[in-house]
Amino acid sequence: MNLKPEVFEPVSTQMRNPWRIRPGLMLNGAGQCVESIHAMQKMQGEAQKPALIALYESLSGGLYHQNPDILEAHALFPGAVLQIGLQLPLFSQKGLFALAGGQWDGAIGRMADEYRKISLPILLRIGYEFDGEWNGYEPAAYGKAYRAIAGALAAAGADNVALVWDSCAADSETVMDWFPGGGVVDWYGYNTLAPKFSGPNRMAGLARAAGKPLMNGEASYAQGVYGMPFADWARGYFASMRAAGVRAFQYINWRWRVYPSEADWRQWADGRITDDPAKAAAYVNAMQGDDMVYRDGLYAQPLRLTVDCGRALGEGEPDAPWSPRHDHATGEEGFAYTVRGAVSTYGNGWVTAWRLDGEGSLLLTVPGAFEGECLIRPAAQEALALVVNSLSARWIPGCGYLHIPVRGQNALEINISREDGRPFWLSHVLLLRAESRAAIRPVRAGRDIRWSAAEGALYYHIYRDYMLWDIAAGCRYGANAPGVWHIAAYDAHNGLSAMEEVK
Repeated sequence: MNLKPEVFEPVSTQMRNPWRIRPGLMLNGAGQCVESIHAMQKMQGEAQKPALIALYESLSGGLYHQNPDILEAHALFPGAVLQIGLQLPLFSQKGLFALAGGQWDGAIGRMADEYRKISLPILLRIGYEFDGEWNGYEPAAYGKAYRAIAGALAAAGADNVALVWDSCAADSETVMDWFPGGGVVDWYGYNTLAPKFSGPNRMAGLARAAGKPLMNGEASYAQGVYGMPFADWARGYFASMRAAGVRAFQYINWRWRVYPSEADWRQWADGRITDDPAKAAAYVNAMQGDDMVYRDGLYAQPLRLTVDCGRALGEGEPDAPWSPRHDHATGEEGFAYTVRGAVSTYGNGWVTAWRLDGEGSLLLTVPGAFEGECLIRPAAQEALALVVNSLSARWIPGCGYLHIPVRGQNALEINISREDGRPFWLSHVLLLRAESRAAIRPVRAGRDIRWSAAEGALYYHIYRDYMLWDIAAGCRYGANAPGVWHIAAYDAHNGLSAMEEVK
């Protein structure tokens, strides 16, 4: 079934207006980064694109640690439901109580405001895997922190966010120790990283008793699966979810061993199924059913190329001149890339990258005419003054990607360097086609920018110096600061129009 308004079942409560998926339907989901989701999307095909996109971010140290992919998700995967795993302070009862006691209100408020602006339906797993020993959440402190976040979302008017109470397992006997109260739980959730497809599903029973929908928050062919053919795992996984009445799920398409051995990931199986045609076919066959909700051809697929720089480089491998085998990359038919002047680096397993010691060149092959954006994400803790194709661009941590307008025929070249000539690192590169043909003609009007309305546009992206600066609902924006400004229109089916420079 296609993702459409009839799939949703709104339910009013005192605090919010959370949404649900109608009984008997299940949102097809993929995670846990843009490239692995893009690979799943390509595997499933144009008519069965994932309806749910799963990403992660955190609150810790009094700060909101924004994942820039979440701010971009609506443009990368138009119309999709967004599932967010929100990590809370780990092994810190003091941090949880500080969050609950109002000391982190500014950080939580910024997060709530961002979620409201995005306006996608969001399933927020607050302190996901709350009962996992690897998180160290003390139950009483966790419950107070959860309720504080729920209150902040309500105060911000983020009624597009439904709150998920997500256990690390289906059958935990102590799960109710962490229960934050029925008034702030919209969905119940559990995870499946080991194949426990038979036996009790305690979370499913609790959800039924409370009259709440159930989500499988995370799954991957990862633990305890040696000797189990993937086709058996896939059949068991989908059968168990259907038996439990699950209404949304996420499969994590991930090669777990890229992480350092000290984290014990070496015992995990390879959950990345998109590189194995037999596993891909088994997964697609097992998920088929009239209950499955996708995004079909009515939703554009603007992502044409996605690169996790150096993601396939193994632990202990020395830095080496760039090779495509070092990356995780997904390209649509006819789209390819090569890199000059880059060195692949492992980092710590979480932050892999290309290192550019001087100027680097990204050479993109495209099939015919192309117009859109190349999104480039540096890996740095400090602001960077960059030169991209002779354009001066200033990247600020926390502002996500640099958005470089690109237009050409068959081949595109992007040259990038640091203004002071020092080395720097790039972690992600995305190529995004402008599927919308909206023309909005932005102009300066005193201290404001104004533009013409685009038919069907939900809102507009505001770029300053090639960074996504804000999202606006109207056709006027106060822009006192100097810089190069661009505007693009967004609609839920076609995604973004081309970036238009303000004249």
